[in-house]
Amino acid sequence: MKVAIIANGTLNKIDNIKTEIKKYDYIICVDGGIDHAYNMGIIPDLIVGDLDSASQKSIEHYQQLHVKFETFPSEKNFTDTHLAVNLAIQKNASAIGMFAVTGTRMDHFLANMMLLFSVNSYGVKCKIMDDYNEMFIADNITVLKKKRGEFISLISLSECTKIIKLEGFKYPLENKILYNWETLGISNEIIEKEGKIIKGDGQLLVIRSCD
Repeated sequence: MKVAIIANGTLNKIDNIKTEIKKYDYIICVDGGIDHAYNMGIIPDLIVGDLDSASQKSIEHYQQLHVKFETFPSEKNFTDTHLAVNLAIQKNASAIGMFAVTGTRMDHFLANMMLLFSVNSYGVKCKIMDDYNEMFIADNITVLKKKRGEFISLISLSECTKIIKLEGFKYPLENKILYNWETLGISNEIIEKEGKIIKGDGQLLVIRSCD
């Protein structure tokens, strides 16, 4: 089962994100994420959080539709998004898509990005998508189809990650150690029909971006 999580971050390109969310089997809204769902005409399967950033209009709308709410106190050890991710894993999600988890709060964004690392440790595919970016943890072999106007950035989440080979990229690499403090992997481009990332030891974050 593929689970989509809609949080309360920045979301402007509603039609594009709505199309992506429709690919998922189960939808969890996090707190004010119900306002995004409301604006997209989406009915979530579950709403979680302390609801401190959700509008009363959206709350009442989904209460009338008998959507299940699972509320938590505002003072807790985990963010609402982290709790939603845990619930998705408990539901045996095979893949998790996190939407509207980027925005003005850099602390929340970094925490959400590191959730990719956490989810990956369970063997569950997970990605973050916003208006301009898609990010996920690379497999040992990751194949990406070329998209016009897209940049591919690689960032080591471990102290270092071995790049065995990049194929089909404007800037190829072979047998290169990518350190987490350097910017060597930023803003590459796929120049063939597809690009292939072959990596060794280390956790590698892949970011697909378009301006």
